[in-house]
Amino acid sequence: MKDPRCLFWFRVPDVESGLMSLKPPQLRCYLVVVRAIQRDRNKGMLSVRQAAKRPKLSVNSAQKALAELVRGGWLRREGKPRATSVYTLPFA
Repeated sequence: MKDPRCLFWFRVPDVESGLMSLKPPQLRCYLVVVRAIQRDRNKGMLSVRQAAKRPKLSVNSAQKALAELVRGGWLRREGKPRATSVYTLPFA
């Protein structure tokens, strides 16, 4: 797969194979964060507990999934990993 940072079209990834390669907890967390960025009042400010509650995941699962998404280049995180962070989508 290509570098995920190059595969975004207007801030949302435009590569189906990349999205389909995500594990279910990663995809769920990703969709929660994308929706939070686009629709929530706080524009991507989300705690791990909030990201876990919406897709009904454990906090540990959500924390691991979000860390993998950040590490893989699907999301950017500003703030400490275990605190309320601001997530953004990378785009080229």
